Amino acid sequence: MKKVINEEDIRKATNLERCKLILAIIKRTSNIHTRHKNALKECRKMNNITKQTRKESFERIQLKKKCKLIYEQLGSGEYTARELAIKMHNTKNEEGNRLLRTAERQETAPRLTELVELDLVKVIKKKYDEISGCSVAVYKRK
Repeated sequence: MKKVINEEDIRKATNLERCKLILAIIKRTSNIHTRHKNALKECRKMNNITKQTRKESFERIQLKKKCKLIYEQLGSGEYTARELAIKMHNTKNEEGNRLLRTAERQETAPRLTELVELDLVKVIKKKYDEISGCSVAVYKRK
């Protein structure tokens, strides 16, 4: 294990020793920086892979009809459970029927929780809901 270099060591050292200690510090920090940079590259690579596998998993999972509708309606937007329920209630399918019977948040909230647990949707922030008078979660597709 490498010795920890502290200020006292540097103060007590001669000029030559001081230079050697400083060079050792620079060498260690550059090694740490290089390792960190390489770890970030690996992380980005893994992130791309997880996006692909997440999509493959979603295609294999047999979700309930309402879950699939909610996942598709989230698209690239950010919605609270109530906002999503209203959006889906106002949207009609090919047959001219509404996607949801009512615009109540109870129609979407439980399904959003399931999608979060399946790691397909994430909570990104809180937002004040004027109807309930509370802060509520805002959801977004991963």
